[in-house]
Amino acid sequence: MMLLNCFPISVLTSSLKIFGQTYITDDRFLSTITAVTSLFNSGGRVVWGAVVDRYSFKIPICIQLTTWGLLLFTFPLIAYTSGVSLKILFVIWSCALFFFMSGVFSMMPSATGTIFGPVNLAVNYGLVYLGFAFGSVLSLLVSLFWKASPELFFTFSACVCLVTLGLAIWLDDRNLPRRLRFMNWFSNHCLSSRVYRPLTVSTGED
Repeated sequence: MMLLNCFPISVLTSSLKIFGQTYITDDRFLSTITAVTSLFNSGGRVVWGAVVDRYSFKIPICIQLTTWGLLLFTFPLIAYTSGVSLKILFVIWSCALFFFMSGVFSMMPSATGTIFGPVNLAVNYGLVYLGFAFGSVLSLLVSLFWKASPELFFTFSACVCLVTLGLAIWLDDRNLPRRLRFMNWFSNHCLSSRVYRPLTVSTGED
């Protein structure tokens, strides 16, 4: 999931201002928006962390990926507006995109601890975060060899978010509140389909 999340993050951090400069000529305005989005990025981590502490990680991750994907998919559509309307929509979408992006870095450590347990949590999260490194290389290769417009990159990123959502619903969240445990139907169904074979240990005796 971290590998897949890396592509929308890379597109958002690298292509947002390029997209803005294409349709907005006020560079001071774009620089101000860049500073404001960093506040939403940092403040959003606190908000998502508080949500995870209350509802565990699975529901927030699904909400975050769904909304983030919709925002990425609709972001290029603001180019069909102009003037003040374009600036207002650009501010709203930019801040919202960075707010939901920040959830990735707040919820993944909690998900790692819940799924794999507290023992060796730092090592386990390091291995999970390693997917971000591979994702960065993959994003670089895609951007080098796929000469597409920023609008197409945003649309593709939205599709990646939906694929990640399809993986997230299979995660087993043992800390879900009782009234929300219906979200574990997919993971429970997966566990019940496993074929368990007892291990046999050879002692070397005839």
